[in-house]
Amino acid sequence: GGPDAQVDALASEFLEKLVPLIDKEDAHPSIYKMTDQGILPSLTTVLVQEVDRFNKLVKVIKATLMELRRAIAGEVVLSADLE
Repeated sequence: GGPDAQVDALASEFLEKLVPLIDKEDAHPSIYKMTDQGILPSLTTVLVQEVDRFNKLVKVIKATLMELRRAIAGEVVLSADLE
């Protein structure tokens, strides 16, 4: 139960609590309602961009935690980014 085990346990806990990706298809139809000019409202554009950024961040967090756990298990070399 040294430091490696503690870090692995925390990484595992974080992975379990990690929020799922946001599926833009699940948004209420009113979000994608076009304006009278036939374009998406600017707030919808911003929302879609922020959802994309959020999903990318969640994917990076998940991949990093999984790689950290693999490094602790000795399956991969601990990269400079993980240190």
